[in-house]
Amino acid sequence: MTYNKVQFIAYRVCTGPGQDPERYIGPSDEADDVRQRVRLMTEAVNRARPEVDHSPEVLKIFIAPEFYFRSMYGGYADLKFFAGEGAGRDPNSVVGGLANAVQGEQWKDWLFVFGTSVVVAGPFIPPDTTKDPNTAGKIEVLNIALVQKGGFANEDERTAKAVAIVKQYKSPVDWGDYPDVRYKNDQVAYFSAWPHSYKAELNSSGNTGGSIFKLDGITFGLEVCADHGMKRLRLAKPLAGDVYVQIQLVPSAGATISAQSVATLKGGLVCNVDGADGQTMSSPDDGHGYHSELFSVTSSDQPMLPSDLRAIAAKTTIDGNADLDEIKKVFWLPPDYLRWLPQLVIYEVANIPPPVKR
Repeated sequence: MTYNKVQFIAYRVCTGPGQDPERYIGPSDEADDVRQRVRLMTEAVNRARPEVDHSPEVLKIFIAPEFYFRSMYGGYADLKFFAGEGAGRDPNSVVGGLANAVQGEQWKDWLFVFGTSVVVAGPFIPPDTTKDPNTAGKIEVLNIALVQKGGFANEDERTAKAVAIVKQYKSPVDWGDYPDVRYKNDQVAYFSAWPHSYKAELNSSGNTGGSIFKLDGITFGLEVCADHGMKRLRLAKPLAGDVYVQIQLVPSAGATISAQSVATLKGGLVCNVDGADGQTMSSPDDGHGYHSELFSVTSSDQPMLPSDLRAIAAKTTIDGNADLDEIKKVFWLPPDYLRWLPQLVIYEVANIPPPVKR
């Protein structure tokens, strides 16, 4: 499919830890946790659909924030909760449950960024300090952003339209030493960041974890929170013949867009959807905490200053979910929760910039 326009839909929901006491929110049964979060996500995407431009030339991009999928234990205990187990599609997993939600023909012009999932993958093997002292003897945790193009007939077609991006930089808020967590913060680690290069970041097979991927002729870049602050995409400089990122996506939980981290050129688009709560960040009124933002690059080259970015206005904002009790099963709401209920922000349609080669 060829698209020349795009419309962003931001699913704004608080994904930070609960307060008084600090803790991760969710049922004790991790399969129940996954199913509940999938139900809320499914409700949100269905609520968004009547509000968007249904023209087939407009790609709809739905983005949820970092940490949308994480259990009360800090991370799901097994990769089966993310990818499923057994042959075929597992409806009790993040991947399988969400695939069932967006497989219909009505979703064929939608691209979904289903926030991130935090999964405990097990001990780093081998625990060799000469190879990487930062991971020796620690537990490997994956913070995975799942990207899925909707509308597919079978599992082969689904996987061809799916991409998994793995966060590289572990920030201080990524893992808290809260009640019920299986491991303490100093016991867990991400894979160390690989060398910054376009080739290394190109996620050609969909599951290599790289931050650059291509779908429907568009070059996307995706950074999770701290990866944006560390300029993961900006430092992956295109070489001769490589295509610059056209659309940059930033799901986060405590970040905003930094001009000097933007990897697109003039006309490029960058969208951030953040799930930080009002206790750890400022209020949504000043652009921090639970928020979303969408910019177009106005500079002739990659931007350096905030003035090199032009904000694109929201078209409308609606409720993301209806049932407060269902929300509270897996997400914490601050005391002034009426200001922090899940929202869907639908932005104005924007032009997709043409591809530019280095």
